Amino acid sequence: MKTLTWNNNSIVYTAEEQKPTETIKNAVSGDDLQITYSNKYVNVGTDYGFEIYVGNTNYFIETGATTTYSITKKALTLTWSSANFVFNATVQYPTATANGICGSDVVNISYADYGMDAGTHTVTASIDNNNYSITNATKSKQYS
Repeated sequence: MKTLTWNNNSIVYTAEEQKPTETIKNAVSGDDLQITYSNKYVNVGTDYGFEIYVGNTNYFIETGATTTYSITKKALTLTWSSANFVFNATVQYPTATANGICGSDVVNISYADYGMDAGTHTVTASIDNNNYSITNATKSKQYS
């Protein structure tokens, strides 16, 4: 009997199909196990069902051939523009660029709480792509 152990059941989003990895113990060195998988996923989510199939008829996985896994959000860091403004009675706020976006993903940034009176204000950024989180979502700005 061969023993199957699942590894890394919590995976960070990469914009590509992902799966947990496995270790099969007691396999004969050099044997091709002809492993195939079901249900590889791309987007952030939890409790994804997953199953492994061993095509080599010399092997049988008695227990542990299925598992669940999660894909977690990838953390993005924002690079903020200058936060110093001269008061001119219009709304002004720093803008941010998201760093670490995968592949051709699109992440739009929106801003709130920016104020327009003289003094210090905090701008809050948010994003519209559920596969990501942002680590530095606020920036203080100064009107002089």
